[in-house]
Amino acid sequence: MGASAHLRICVGLAVAGLLTLSEPGDARADVSGAQAREAALREAARVALATPAGTPGKWMLETYQPDAAEPAAGSTLWSGPFGLYAQCYVTYEPTGTVLESEAFLSSGLSVRELATFALLHEKGHCIGQRLQAFTSLRGPDGRAHKSALESVLEHEAFADAYALLWMSRRAPEEATSYFQAISRLRGFDTPGAGAEDDHYTAPSLASLWAEQASHFDVAAWEALTPDDIARLALAYSAGARP
Repeated sequence: MGASAHLRICVGLAVAGLLTLSEPGDARADVSGAQAREAALREAARVALATPAGTPGKWMLETYQPDAAEPAAGSTLWSGPFGLYAQCYVTYEPTGTVLESEAFLSSGLSVRELATFALLHEKGHCIGQRLQAFTSLRGPDGRAHKSALESVLEHEAFADAYALLWMSRRAPEEATSYFQAISRLRGFDTPGAGAEDDHYTAPSLASLWAEQASHFDVAAWEALTPDDIARLALAYSAGARP
C-alpha cells in the first residue's frame, strides 16, 4: 500500500466535566478517585501494549500516552522495502473522568476493567484499519450501499468485539460478566433505545456471544490466537446495522 491511510476516531475518554467541590472530605475522596483512574489507565495502556496485534507479515508500532488536549485513536499504514508497516497511536485524557460517568458506572465493571476495555477498544480501531476490514460506502457501481452510520457502526462493533474477546481471553472466568456489562453499556438496556447511536453495538455483541463466545470453556478461551480474535471480531461486525 503506497499511500498512507489515516483513521482518527474519538476515544471515549474526553473530559465530561469537572466536579464542584465544597467539602475537604469530598476533595480528598475526589483526589483518591482521580489517582485510581490514572493508575487504571496506566495499567490499561500496559495491557494494550502487551496484547499481540496478530495479522502475520505486518509490523505495528504502538504508542499509548495521556493527552488532555486531544484524546483520540488512529493508525497510519505505509509500505517499505521489508513489507507493510503500521503505526497505532492512542492518546487518552489522563484523569479518565468519564470513567466515573453514569453510563460507565451502570455497566457494573470496575474502573480498572473499564479502562482496559477503553484502550483495547481503541487498539481495535487500529487493527480494523490495519486489516482493511471495512468496505467502502459505495459499491462497484459508485452508488452508496450503506449509510455513514452503518459504516461507523461496523468500526465500533469490531473494536468492541476485539476488546471483549481479549479481555475474556485474559480472564475466562469473567467472560460472561464482561459481555453482559458492555452489552448494557452499548445497548442502553432498552431494545431499540440507542438504535440511531453510532455506538449501538449490542446486537452484534449478542450474536457473537450466542453463537461463539458462550460456548467457550477456559481451554477454548486460552487457545484463541490473535488472528482468531481478529477474525471473530471481523465476522461479527460486518453488516452491523442500527
